[in-house]
Amino acid sequence: IHSYIDAESFFDDNIGKKFKMEILRDGKPQTFEITVQDMEEISPKEFVEVSNAIVNNLQYLLAMQFALPIEGVFLAKTGYMFRSIPRAAIIKRIGKTETPDLESFKNAISALPNGKLVSVKYQHITDQNKTHIGTITVDKRWYPFQSAIRDDKIGKYIYTNCNTTKAVEGKKKTNSGTSSGSGGGEVGENTPYIGHSLVYVEFSTPFALDGQGTQYQWCCGVIVDKALGLILCDRGTVSTFLGDVQCTFNASKTIRASVIFVHPLQKYSIIRYDPSLLENDATVTVNEVKLSSERVKVGAKMDFIGISSSQSLYHSESQARQVVDVRADDNYSDDHTFKPLPYEVVSTSGASGSGVYLSKDTDVVVALGLTSGNSALLAADLLPIVQACQNAANNSQDPPKEVRTLPVNLKFIPLSEARNIRELDDDWALKLKKASDQFQRKVLTVSRKMMGTDSYEKFEENDVILSINDTPVTLVPAYHQLIDGNTTVNVSVLRSGEIVQLDAVKTTAFSTLGTTRLVVCCGLVLQEPHPALYYLTSPEKIGDGGLYVSAQEGGSPAENAEQQDVDYSETSSILGKLVYKVDTFPVTTLDEFIDAIMKRKHNEYVRLMAKNIDNGELSVHNIRLDLEFWKTRDMIRAENGDWVSQFIEHDD
Repeated sequence: IHSYIDAESFFDDNIGKKFKMEILRDGKPQTFEITVQDMEEISPKEFVEVSNAIVNNLQYLLAMQFALPIEGVFLAKTGYMFRSIPRAAIIKRIGKTETPDLESFKNAISALPNGKLVSVKYQHITDQNKTHIGTITVDKRWYPFQSAIRDDKIGKYIYTNCNTTKAVEGKKKTNSGTSSGSGGGEVGENTPYIGHSLVYVEFSTPFALDGQGTQYQWCCGVIVDKALGLILCDRGTVSTFLGDVQCTFNASKTIRASVIFVHPLQKYSIIRYDPSLLENDATVTVNEVKLSSERVKVGAKMDFIGISSSQSLYHSESQARQVVDVRADDNYSDDHTFKPLPYEVVSTSGASGSGVYLSKDTDVVVALGLTSGNSALLAADLLPIVQACQNAANNSQDPPKEVRTLPVNLKFIPLSEARNIRELDDDWALKLKKASDQFQRKVLTVSRKMMGTDSYEKFEENDVILSINDTPVTLVPAYHQLIDGNTTVNVSVLRSGEIVQLDAVKTTAFSTLGTTRLVVCCGLVLQEPHPALYYLTSPEKIGDGGLYVSAQEGGSPAENAEQQDVDYSETSSILGKLVYKVDTFPVTTLDEFIDAIMKRKHNEYVRLMAKNIDNGELSVHNIRLDLEFWKTRDMIRAENGDWVSQFIEHDD
C-alpha cells in the first residue's frame, strides 16, 4: 500500500477482520495483528437532551485529539440545568451514581426527583489532571428529558421520552399561622437573631422574559413570617413566576421556594418556602423580623446586619443620612426591562450592602437593603403588601393579583424652577411648600406616560402635578397614598403656565402575575409586550402592535440566520423588536402567530417582519424552520400556578 486512498479502501473492505501490519520502528521491522474496527460503533449515534442540555458518549475524534480512551459522557451543551458546569466537560458521576456511558447517565437522571440538589463530578476535556465537583438542581419541568437515536434508513433521529414520574423534592403541606418575634437587647445579641432571619436567595429562569438579559441572580431575602414561610426579596432578582427559587438558611441548608407575589410597580417580590422542610434540623435556626410601621427620621442611628455573596454575615453601625424620593433613570435606549415607579429610600452612612437596618431604639427593622448599595427601602412602605400576603395565606387565598396606580413616570424639579421657569403662582408655591418636608423642596412632573391608558390621553409630558383629589402633593409616598385604592382621581396640573384640572382620571390595574404566556419558535422567545414597553414608545412607532422578541437561544435557526447576514447591520438582529407580520399574515397575539407559523413546514423559510420599538425602523428576517430539533412550543401559566407546555404540530 503506497497511498492513503489505498489504505482507506483496504480498511473499509475489511471491517471486523484481522490483518497483519508490518512497520519499521527504530530501524527494526515489526509485525502486528490488528482487527479493523467499525468507526460507526465508536461514534455516537445517540444523544440525551435534558433541561436544554445535550450529552453524548465521547466520540472517537475528540478522544483521539486529546489522547483519551473512548469512554465517558460528554457535555456538548450546558443548557439550563448544567449552566454551572463548563461545556466540553466529561461527566464522571451524578450524585452517587457513576456515569461511564450514556445509559448510566440516563438512569442516574431518571432516578432523581425534579428539584433535587445533587453533585456532579467531572473533568474538563482540556484539563484531565484535575477533577471538579459541581452542583446542579435536577430539572425535568421546563424542558423534555429524552433520548434521540439516529435512524440511518430514514436519515432522522428517533426520540424517546426518558422521563419517569418522580415527586418534586420537598413537596409537603405548609403549616399555617403567624408568629412574632424580635431580638431585644444589645446589638451583640441581635446580630445572630437577625442573621437567622436573612436568607441567601437564588433565582434562575429557563427563558429570559420582559427583556431581562440575565437568567441567574442572587439576592438577600428577609424572613417576615417564619410560620408561613414568607420572604421579602429583590424584584430585580425574582422578576417573574417563570423560574426556580432556592433559599439557603444559615449557609447550612438549601430548599426550594415558590414565587407568590411580584410587585408590578416597585422593587420587591415575596416568595414562600415550606417551613416543615426545616423541622428537626439542628443546623438551622430560623427567625423572623418585625417591620416598623414608622418612617425613618433623618439622623436616626441604626444597626446594619447584612449577608455577603459568600453567605457570611456582617454588622456595622449606620445612620440615616437622608430620606429622599428617587426615580429610575428613563433616559435610556434599547433597555426594555422593568423600571420601578418613583419610591422613597433611606440613604445611609457607614458600611452597607444586602441586609436590614435595625432601629437602635425599638429593635425593629426600619429599612431593607435587598440589593447592594447605600440606600434601602423603607419597611413602612412594604408592610401593607406583606400583611395582605399574610392574611391571604392564613385564609388559604391567593395574594393580591393587581395593583392600581396612575401609569405615569415622574421626575423631580426644584420648587424654584417651577416658580421661575414654569410660571407657578405664589399661592400654589406656598401650598406645595407646606406639602414638602424640610429636606426636599421639589415638585413632581410627568416624565413619561403609558400608551393605551387614560393617563396617556389626559396628561402631557412635563406637566407639573399640583394636587390629587384637591390635596397638594410633592412627596412620592403621599402621591401613592392619594392614588391607592381609587379607580379614578382628580388631578390639578400646571401646563404651559396655566392651571389645568384633569377630572376623573382612571387608574390602571397592573397584574402581579406578570407575563403568563410565551411561544418559543426557531429559538426565539416571543411574548405579548410587557408594560415597560408602553412607556418607551408611541402609537406612531408601535402601530397595531406585535409580539416582543425577549430572548434568542444559542445555536438556534434564528441565531444562525442572524450570523449569515454579512453586513452585520443593526437590522440583522431581531432581539428586542416587535414581530408584526409572519409572511403575509399580520400578528398581534400569540394565537395569531401560532396560526401563521403552522402553515410552514420543516426546512421551509419563514419571513418575519419586525419593527424597532425605539425608533420605528422596519426590518425583515428570513429564518429556516427546523422542526426536528427546534420545535415550536407554547407555554401558559395555568390558574393553579403550574406552567403547561405544548409542542405545536405544523401542517404536513
